[in-house]
Amino acid sequence: MTANDDYIIEILKDVGLIKPEQIEAAKAAAGGRHQSILDVLVEQGIISKLEVLKTVAMQLGMDVIVLADHEIPQEVIQQVPAAIARRYKVVPVFDSENTLSVALSDPLNIETLDSLRYLLKRNVDGVVAADEEISEALDKYYGRAEKSIEELLQNPNQSADAQVRMDDMADETVATDVDAPIIKLVSLIIMEAQRSRASDIHVEPLETRFRIRYRIDGVLREMEPPPSVCRPRSSAASSSWRA
Repeated sequence: MTANDDYIIEILKDVGLIKPEQIEAAKAAAGGRHQSILDVLVEQGIISKLEVLKTVAMQLGMDVIVLADHEIPQEVIQQVPAAIARRYKVVPVFDSENTLSVALSDPLNIETLDSLRYLLKRNVDGVVAADEEISEALDKYYGRAEKSIEELLQNPNQSADAQVRMDDMADETVATDVDAPIIKLVSLIIMEAQRSRASDIHVEPLETRFRIRYRIDGVLREMEPPPSVCRPRSSAASSSWRA
């Protein structure tokens, strides 16, 4: 389900949706099948995914929606580029003057909302929807992502979608718990550079922060730093590369 299964299980137990003996039985079953306890509880029919989502969302003050019940206007979909929507597996659903609401499947994933606020340069909040519904909505509103890595590499003018596909491959093959924050930081920097049409990216690790500058129309411009997904280790080095 999510990386916060233990916390979710405690919530479900506290509200009386699952019992301690059910948790212990699921724990024993999960150990032999390399599954999470929460997945076993859902598989055994003790609790449904929808009940899990509703319970956790309620604890966090978030709404749960059924995406199939909403026909999302194109002007709302356009608020989140396809590359970003697929990378973070979110679907924009409501757009008010001050806030964009996006559907995501993990209500505890606060980092996704922070990243979206940085990339979209506006306030973003979350509503909760089932993972399968989000996948279907992404295909419905953004089209199916069926390009192979080979096809993307053959196109020198690939869009941010290409970077997203390559990021996903990296996540699945070589990323470790140590690598993940660095991969996320680089991905955010590159996507923002592409959005800003920058020709160069200059990164300087200072003592307490990264200074990031993009060359836009021939001028180096310092940008707002991305969310704190990792800390610089040294201020002795700087680097730059072309976007």
